[in-house]
Amino acid sequence: MPQNGLFRHRRTNNVQLRFLADLLLGLYHPTKGGITVDGKSFTDYSLKSWREKAEYVGRKPVIFNAGVRGNILAGRPDAAEDEMIQAARTAGI
Repeated sequence: MPQNGLFRHRRTNNVQLRFLADLLLGLYHPTKGGITVDGKSFTDYSLKSWREKAEYVGRKPVIFNAGVRGNILAGRPDAAEDEMIQAARTAGI
């Protein structure tokens, strides 16, 4: 995958996809081999900084029982007002 590229995985079942997501979010660690990102071992990144950069888009969207603002801020509740507005514009809301 190219640096700063997008990774998409198709033709897999939900269990495999969930496990891959769990690996990439650092919830599980590989027992063989490893994960590298931009040539660096996944373990060289702090979990906090990695999770701030990683995104997961599932097949079915999840909408929380909140307004648009609450749903946007669910992923980053400490976002500034202008960041929240930019996220809404980016999403086409």
